[in-house]
Amino acid sequence: MERDGRIAVGNRSVHAGCFPIGIDVDAFVAMAEQANEEVQIETKRREILGRKQIIGVDRLDYTKGLPDRLRAFARLLELYPEMRKSVALMQIATPTREEVEAYVEIRTELEALSGAINGRFADFNWTPVRYIHGTVPRDALAALFRASQVGFITPLRDGMNLVAKEYIAAQSIDNPGVLVLSKFAGAAEDLREALIVNPFDVDDMARNLCRALTMPLEERQQRQRALMKRIREHDNAHWLKSFLSVLEDG
Repeated sequence: MERDGRIAVGNRSVHAGCFPIGIDVDAFVAMAEQANEEVQIETKRREILGRKQIIGVDRLDYTKGLPDRLRAFARLLELYPEMRKSVALMQIATPTREEVEAYVEIRTELEALSGAINGRFADFNWTPVRYIHGTVPRDALAALFRASQVGFITPLRDGMNLVAKEYIAAQSIDNPGVLVLSKFAGAAEDLREALIVNPFDVDDMARNLCRALTMPLEERQQRQRALMKRIREHDNAHWLKSFLSVLEDG
């Protein structure tokens, strides 16, 4: 390979490069700022009760680390009993490839885990895990991100994971949430101000969830400013320009 990333393939010269994809930041910010009545009502209820929300949004896929994510939340409640009745996990798992046996198995496992956690820790007025197997409208999703104090994105292996960037874009700088992100997501290379975790280590995830939930406002704001700067610098327009410029250079 030559210094400029070119590779000789037979009689041709092929350019190999890294082009990290981004999101339309401004569009997602605008969507998150729009009022969603149902989310607002639920958010106000949690504020009155003094409760926080952790959110995870993924395709129902064995690469996303969903069972260990639920186990990490249960471990949080075990290690830090003071968190009980003060935080809940909302996990949205979008259906995919439902005819494949492996996906049927992971859905069954997730339903069993969420039921077991709720059976063990729930109280008459507090449900620890809200597991949703379905699709949530994009505008409601943006509002849910904004209303959640922690974004919990822990794939076992992922190319980029744009959900992590959407969570950042949805946050308000006045009172931003904290992103807890797997080190095996491609986005982790750029989003260094997130709390980076090992998705195979349940205790590591539980400790960082506690850190995220108790992080002081000033630190959250510093991290949010840095993360927002990064996703703006590497948005979808930047990806398009960088990709096309290489094509134009031939």
